Amino acid sequence: MADSRANLVIEDMIPTRNDDAFFEMMLDEGVPPPLVSQILLRLLDHPDADRSLPVTPMGAH
Repeated sequence: MADSRANLVIEDMIPTRNDDAFFEMMLDEGVPPPLVSQILLRLLDHPDADRSLPVTPMGAH
């Protein structure tokens, strides 16, 4: 985890508090890394996201 964070800082991609909270939650829940990536892509509505993932953005109630 520390190495990954150091690499992000080197690339000038410093995580926000929300980023940290998201990844901490994923680690606490034991979500496999490939699924974390897919969830993140889906939340960001990225073109490569798996549209079959049942992810609901926080703003949609």
